[in-house]
Amino acid sequence: MNDIKLLFNGIKTKLKQNGIDIAELNLEFTADAYVDSWWEPNPDEGYIYTYSGKIFLQKSWSEIDARKNVGEFRCLFIDNERALEQDNLFYIIDAHSSDLVTAVTPLLEEGTWEIKDEYLENMNGFGILYIERLFIKPEYRDKGIGKAIFPVICSLLGRGAAAVTVIPTPFDEKGKTKLDKNDPSYAKKIGGLKNFLSFFGFSLVDKENNVYARPLPL
Repeated sequence: MNDIKLLFNGIKTKLKQNGIDIAELNLEFTADAYVDSWWEPNPDEGYIYTYSGKIFLQKSWSEIDARKNVGEFRCLFIDNERALEQDNLFYIIDAHSSDLVTAVTPLLEEGTWEIKDEYLENMNGFGILYIERLFIKPEYRDKGIGKAIFPVICSLLGRGAAAVTVIPTPFDEKGKTKLDKNDPSYAKKIGGLKNFLSFFGFSLVDKENNVYARPLPL
C-alpha cells in the first residue's frame, strides 16, 4: 500500500458509519503443528502449518460471553525456507492438496521451485501464506469488517512470508458449500471478492485457475 495510514482511516470510517468501533473486533485462532515433524519433517506435516480462526465483535472485555461470532478464516503457511533445504517444495505441496498446488505454483520459478524474485523485494521472508478461506456472515457484510480483518491476518500469520496467495471462492449464505458457477448469485459474489483483493493490491497471477497474489507485507 502506498499509504497504509490513509487506508486504515478509511476502514475505520466505514466501520463507524455502521456503528462499529475497530477496537470491538478481535480474532481467535489455533495453529496445527506437530512437534516431531518440526524436528524430523515429512512431506505431509513438517513444512506446512494450518491456522483456523474465528472473528468476533465484542463491545468490551467484560462482555466476553455476549460477543458475536461474525466470521471465520483458514490459512496455510508454507515454511519455504526449510522446505528448500530439502529441495522438494513441489513434492511437499503436492502431497498436501491439489488446491495448494494451484494456489502456490504461480509464485514459483518452474523447475527450481524457488519463489520468484518479484516477491522477495521486500525481504519479508521466504515463506508463502495461502488464505484458503475468509468468510464474513451475511448480516455483517458491507460494514468494513472484512477489510479491517484481512491485513491483520496477513500480518500475524504471514510473518516470515514473502507472499500471500488467494483463490477467491464464493460460498453459500451459511459459508458451508462452495457455489457452483451456474448459481444465479455467483457472478456478483465472485466480482465482489475480486474487487476486495484489488483493494489490497493483489494481481491475477493465474487466469485459468483464478489465482491472485501479492508480496508481503501489505
